[in-house]
Amino acid sequence: MTMNAYLEKLAAALTKHRISDADDIIEEYRQHFLFKLSDGFSEEEIAAKLGDPAALAAQFVASQSSAAPKVAVISGLVFIDLFAGMFFLLLFAWVIVMGVFAIACAVLAFLLIANLNLYNLIPPMPYAVKGLLGLSLIQLAVLTCAGILYFIMLIKQILRAYGHFRKRALGKPGIPPRPVRMHGKAARLHRQTAVISLCSFTVLILVSYIVACLLSSSFEFWHVWHWFA
Repeated sequence: MTMNAYLEKLAAALTKHRISDADDIIEEYRQHFLFKLSDGFSEEEIAAKLGDPAALAAQFVASQSSAAPKVAVISGLVFIDLFAGMFFLLLFAWVIVMGVFAIACAVLAFLLIANLNLYNLIPPMPYAVKGLLGLSLIQLAVLTCAGILYFIMLIKQILRAYGHFRKRALGKPGIPPRPVRMHGKAARLHRQTAVISLCSFTVLILVSYIVACLLSSSFEFWHVWHWFA
């Protein structure tokens, strides 16, 4: 059975039983199909593993007609939510720190390539070295941005997985658990960008050092150019 056929049958069964959040359930299972497809499973294999759509819908009927969650479960979730909230705040704070670092790298790269020296922040060096260092900092900024975007995607995925955990804890066993690992073309594109920018940054830093050594005739060029004088 294909994904669309399975979801249509599941939607019909949920509608028949008058499940209140049928649209949300259908979307959850659509996402479940997409994640499994990205793992290499076929639509038919995923549908077979999920089982009969009518039987699946019956689980939500039982869940909807059951008693309300126990006070202990709700209290436990509130306690967990407090720690989860602090954890996610720390993750977003780290994103902000890395964003500031990426902007700083980009600004410094511009100053080096444009041969500008505001407030004498940049030590003396030949322009060839400045240009190479500027290019390397651009790659470092790209690497940081790729890491930030990938990290944001991961945070979203963790939030979705946590949302699934809460739903299951509140008595919705039919909803499949959401994996935390990343999937899809966007995740692969970010990984490729990170690898390319990391390799470029490494090569440019090495070339910058070699050029600086050659122009200064010293392996400790910073002493020749009096960086710390």
